Amino acid sequence: MSEITITAATVRHAEAGKQYGSIKDTTGKWWGIAEAEVRNFVEGRSYRITNYTTRDYNGKTYYTIKSFQELVNTAQSASQQGGSMPLNDQQRRMDIFCAGAFNNMMQGQDPRDWTMMDITDFLQKLKGAWMAVFGPNPVPRVKQNDPISTTQRPVDGQSGSLPSNDMNDDIPFSPEFR
Repeated sequence: MSEITITAATVRHAEAGKQYGSIKDTTGKWWGIAEAEVRNFVEGRSYRITNYTTRDYNGKTYYTIKSFQELVNTAQSASQQGGSMPLNDQQRRMDIFCAGAFNNMMQGQDPRDWTMMDITDFLQKLKGAWMAVFGPNPVPRVKQNDPISTTQRPVDGQSGSLPSNDMNDDIPFSPEFR
């Protein structure tokens, strides 16, 4: 087949037990691709499909990518030449949070037990948690009467202030610590 250029709109990894993932281009056409190659596709980037096959089944044409090249535009050239793409502070903080949480979660686990889809789903949940708690517009999640919090909101009929001697306990210390 002749070469064709596509821009990836959606990238999907193979489902459990399947050998092929899929790429949806900006025209709405779905392309099958070997699971090992799916990781090379990024939504929004363009690719030259240098070899692909087609197959008709039940009146529908299926496309399968055999070989491709990523097209590098000027916005991507810095990262392709060994430079780094500038990240804003929020993105960097979220990346650090997700990497740290994922690393801690994987302690004592066998990474071979996780599929790429499991890892991707978990990282998406971590990103959502970061956005909800630390992001630019965090969602306030203060529980009423949280026994751990010292900033409780008053409940009807109760005083909201802490006792004035809350930190004034009489714990005897030995003289060498005074």
